[in-house]
Amino acid sequence: MITKSRMAWIAASVAFAALCCQAGWAETGSDTGIILEHPWSPATPNGAATAAAYMSIENHGRSDDRLLGGSAPVAAKVEVHAMSMANGIMSMRALSDGLKIPAGMTVNLEPNANYHLMLSGLKSALKDGTKVPLTLHFAKAGDIHVEIPVLPIGSRGPAATVPGHMDHH
Repeated sequence: MITKSRMAWIAASVAFAALCCQAGWAETGSDTGIILEHPWSPATPNGAATAAAYMSIENHGRSDDRLLGGSAPVAAKVEVHAMSMANGIMSMRALSDGLKIPAGMTVNLEPNANYHLMLSGLKSALKDGTKVPLTLHFAKAGDIHVEIPVLPIGSRGPAATVPGHMDHH
């Protein structure tokens, strides 16, 4: 028998999950165990050819998966990029074999870190306050769709744009 308090808890949990997915906070890949959290992209100036997108990818599954890339209607190409520093020079390269997402682990795609998504061949500028539909392609989880909120140019992430939250980047 379900009590009134249990029913209220279930309703609140369902409402919160719907809100999170609607806001782009967490998207899941059906029963695959892949969860995308805190997706975002900084706005781009008019005429920009590329943009970057960031998020956390959690693998709650029992086996490793691999992010192979993606697609978006606003870009000709969506690739996983690795960034590295050597002798004071930064370089970026597309990961042709994709990015391993180990079972039970979280991989962060962040500015000034190792990995990010590169949207190349932009068809229009990414405007602050809009959302970019993005489909990520995983080797095992298949395609996972997410709406990427676009934050102001120069943004350092969602926490940096929310009043009362500290930026720990």
